[in-house]
Amino acid sequence: MLGNLCLAENIFPQEQNNYVISNPGTVYTALSYPAFIAFDALLTISGIEEQQSFTMQVVVEDSKGNEVANILEGENSRPPQDSYNDRLTMNGVLNLRKIPIKEQGIYSIVVKADGRELTRAKFEAFLAIQE
Repeated sequence: MLGNLCLAENIFPQEQNNYVISNPGTVYTALSYPAFIAFDALLTISGIEEQQSFTMQVVVEDSKGNEVANILEGENSRPPQDSYNDRLTMNGVLNLRKIPIKEQGIYSIVVKADGRELTRAKFEAFLAIQE
């Protein structure tokens, strides 16, 4: 399996597997830290084999690789289907809300399947300038 992530302020699903991405970026600000930040992630996982089940986990790591938040963990399975292709690509939007960030710095959203990393996207938590 392979994965990809795209981070943005908002991602809106549309018809026929299309998405509208609003304010894509990798810098998110807060007036002070610790803070909770919010954004969306478009996740694509390809190469899921027929009737394959796996445990998916989405975590936040700091720049040293320490896990700071476990966002999602659960089992996924692909039902059997009549198709010429026995591998599936799955797309979805993760609405990441109230992500706890202790201090400004570089962080990563990491997606794992059965404990193996599929993809990661880095972002910066930055201190907003107050006037």
